[in-house]
Formats: sequence, C-alpha cells, structure tokens
Amino acid sequence: MALIVQQLGLEFFLVLCRIGGCLMILPGIGSARIPPRVRMLLVIALAAAILPSVTTIAVGGTMDGDGNLLRLIATETMIGIIIGFSVRIVVAALEFITSAIAMTIGYGGMLGPAVAEADPQASLGTFISLSALTLMFTLNFHHAVIASLVQSYQILPLGGDLSAEAVLTRANNMATDAFLMALRLGTPFLAYGIIVNLSVGLVNKLTPQIPVYFMSLPAVLLGGLLLTAATIGPLLSQFGAGLFDLMAH
Repeated sequence: MALIVQQLGLEFFLVLCRIGGCLMILPGIGSARIPPRVRMLLVIALAAAILPSVTTIAVGGTMDGDGNLLRLIATETMIGIIIGFSVRIVVAALEFITSAIAMTIGYGGMLGPAVAEADPQASLGTFISLSALTLMFTLNFHHAVIASLVQSYQILPLGGDLSAEAVLTRANNMATDAFLMALRLGTPFLAYGIIVNLSVGLVNKLTPQIPVYFMSLPAVLLGGLLLTAATIGPLLSQFGAGLFDLMAH
C-alpha cells in the first residue's frame, strides 16, 4: 500500500512538472500580472484532472523507485515548456509585428505599459496584442492546450526519453512558421509605410525648402489609423486561424 501511494505521489509530482512548465510560458496564464498563487492552484487542479488519464497511458515499470528523479523532473518540465512554446512563439511573433506596425504608421514613439508583459510597448501594439489575447481565450485555445497536454502522454509517457534533435527541430519549425504568419499579417502596413515614405521623400526632393515630413505627419497618422480600422478584423481572424493551424502541426 505504501508503495502504491509513493508511486501515485511521484506520478502526480511529474504531471505537475509538465503542466507547470507549459503554463509557465503560456500567454495570458503565464503573465506576470497573474498572481503566482492563482497559477499554482490552476496547475494543481489541472494535474489532478489529468492524472487519471496519465496513469492509464503511462507504460508500466517506467516509474520505478530506482529511476533518476532529477532526469525525470527535467524531462517532464522540458516537455511542458515545448508545448507552451508552441503558443508563446506565435504571440511573440505577433508582438514583434505589432511593434513594426506601430513604428511604420508613426505610433512607435508613444510607449506605454503592456497588458500581458512587463516591458513597455507602443499603445497601438498593446491594443492589437490585447485583442488577439482576448480572441485566443474566446476561441478556447486553452482547451486545445489542455488536450495537447493529455495527448502528449500518448507520445511521450512518463519516464520516456526526450530527443534533443526533435526538440530543436520543432522549435525551429514553429519559430519559422510563426514569424512568416506574422509577416503576412503585417504586409498591408509594411506596404503602406513603404509607399508613404517613398512619396514623402520624393516630394521632399522636389521642394527641399518646405518641411514636407512634418507637414505630412498628421496625414500619415490618419492614414495609418484608417488602415488599422479597415484591417483589424481580418488581421485577428487570420491570427486565430493561423494559431490553431500551427498548434495542430
């Protein structure tokens, strides 16, 4: 009986490591603005809910008392980080492109507190990032993350080995796909910035005695706001579709 309780306690602790590693870097839930006590209670609740599925999936004999506990803890935590990284890298790519968008249309200099992170961010970028984060929870992306955690025990059961080559390959593929998706989302704004700067530069060359740049700045800002209002809906919908496509792969 004592051996069974010890085995179950070790399994529960390792499930905590995998779920905690995932939620540690997961957007929204892993934010510094969420109290650590709330995150800890969420990890414990998810571990208790997932544990029955894990014990039926885990290969017998892998959780023996002679195993290397430190190796198991590191492996389970790394698996959770990889799952959370699959979502985190998409949000990081979106934050990158929103900063580029704000800079392109002239709002990059007005920095303010970010919603999900501690670093300052442009107000326009904060607005888009907050809208994307709200959309993610509206589309129940956290349910998809929990399902991925449960399914991960079918591929990598407790006590299994983790291939460093597979981890690096997946991280590289996820980063590449995420930043390509973010670049597609920001294409209208990048094209707008190129056209506007070329036009302003050409007019400035034709009339060097007139401060064209300062005179055109209100029009550039207005055009950027109108472009944002026209494209914010398709941008967020494409982001939501791209997020679930990347998670599915």
